[in-house]
Amino acid sequence: RMARATGFPLIALGCAVDRAWHLASWDRFTIPKWGARVVVNYAEPLYVTSEGGDETIERATAELGARLLAAEEAGFRHLGIARDW
Repeated sequence: RMARATGFPLIALGCAVDRAWHLASWDRFTIPKWGARVVVNYAEPLYVTSEGGDETIERATAELGARLLAAEEAGFRHLGIARDW
């Protein structure tokens, strides 16, 4: 809703790490281990038009989620390891 109201883009940020601890929480919070390789990927900006209603927000949310997963998968491919989720 804020992106639609302000015109600022949404940017999906994906992180991948080759060695980490994963907490037993709902989001499996990841803490990189000492000396781990970390890759941070940014997706292309996603602009949400101010026209349209809830359907516009739902489409933008789905697209942002897809871009987030793609950015994380690209990070794991760069590290040459299987994704950890």
